Amino acid sequence: SKEYFDRLEIGTSLTLEHPIATVACGTEHVLLVDIFGGLFSFGCGNDGQLGHGKLSQQEPPASEAFPRRIVALEGSCVLRAAAGNAHSLALVATKAGVPPGLFAWGLNEEGQLGLGDRITVSTPTAVICDESRFRPRSISCGDFHSAIVTDNGELYTWGYGRGGRLGHGTEDDRLWPCRVAVLSGAPLPMSAMRFSNVVCGSKFTLVTAEADLLPACTPLWATGLGWDGQLGIGQAGQGAFVTSLVPVRLPLLWKPQQTLRCVAARDGAVVLTDFRSAWAWGNARSVLGRDCVAAPMQATPLMDAREVALGGSTCCPEEAFAVAVHSDDRCAVWRSKDSKPAATQIAVF
Repeated sequence: SKEYFDRLEIGTSLTLEHPIATVACGTEHVLLVDIFGGLFSFGCGNDGQLGHGKLSQQEPPASEAFPRRIVALEGSCVLRAAAGNAHSLALVATKAGVPPGLFAWGLNEEGQLGLGDRITVSTPTAVICDESRFRPRSISCGDFHSAIVTDNGELYTWGYGRGGRLGHGTEDDRLWPCRVAVLSGAPLPMSAMRFSNVVCGSKFTLVTAEADLLPACTPLWATGLGWDGQLGIGQAGQGAFVTSLVPVRLPLLWKPQQTLRCVAARDGAVVLTDFRSAWAWGNARSVLGRDCVAAPMQATPLMDAREVALGGSTCCPEEAFAVAVHSDDRCAVWRSKDSKPAATQIAVF
């Protein structure tokens, strides 16, 4: 897809008919939701992740150099979108008075679309779950797995299960959404737990507890592969993985009354709080200047940030970057190379 990405230089302004409300970035594709719920995509589309009904072997090429509306969802209102390695999710309101539905498309070799099979699809397809409580509120994509939190605080995951990233107590794949019913080290029974938001890293999953459960309950939980400290539990190395949700080891400076405003994950993790503090762990070189951080550390460059996103290839840690929107509306890009001891701000918009 390099020939398509080369048409856009860094800092290129993309103008659509209506302002953009949210953005989701996958490994090689981007989803844009405008303020009226229109969904657009661009980037690499070889596995159908753009949702335009095309795959790599078809003509014209499946990739798009500029945002293109996904016509299969035209007439609906897209509320949220998420992008993985080569698959996409969207939370879509199709009819007034009917709860929003979940749609998926793209690569499906590991069951990450939640359609009950491993067949790749190139247009948005409704994800059906038999449980009446399956009403998605928060959605997220890992490289090859997916997760949602429902409006009643339940966590569902599916797709590639290796390393325990799904949190079901095993490493088995799941081809359809399955409710997570296993919790380790919780002061409350699983039946009393309610979650508010989920964020998938490339090979792990983070989920936040509802604010009204605090401080009786740890606010942040993790499951999956933590070889480079991504789980934030104080462990790293090949033995550092868990197959069920465990509490993230919060630092002594953490104030129990503070709530999480933003959680971002890729091959590391960043947390922002309502106390204007920022914490990072895992492969967080872009904001900490180092990798393999096994427990949360203060991320000084992000102390006044109100939104943050992590990007880069998991195969090339030196290419990791972070994009942050600060309290004064500055947008800064942070990136660090092996030769530099600390994170370096490379651009401000």
